[in-house]
Amino acid sequence: MITPTPVSDSQISALLEQIAAGDCDAMHQFHDLVKPRVLRSLRRILRDPSQIEEAAQDVSATSGSRPLLLTAPVLHPSRGSR
Repeated sequence: MITPTPVSDSQISALLEQIAAGDCDAMHQFHDLVKPRVLRSLRRILRDPSQIEEAAQDVSATSGSRPLLLTAPVLHPSRGSR
């Protein structure tokens, strides 16, 4: 089992700012940080491995219905939303 690495709000905010600026490496780092948490949550909800994998791919690529790289510029880290 993968143990999530503790991540501070400031780390997430910094990565989102870098993603908003078009930094693909920051997108990969963000994905690596949140993936264990996403998978853990999806396992509790879905239980079916094929559905978990499909949902995880959707979550990693989007924020709502828009790709994260397009959404990041309008995110407000202090509010946790747009």
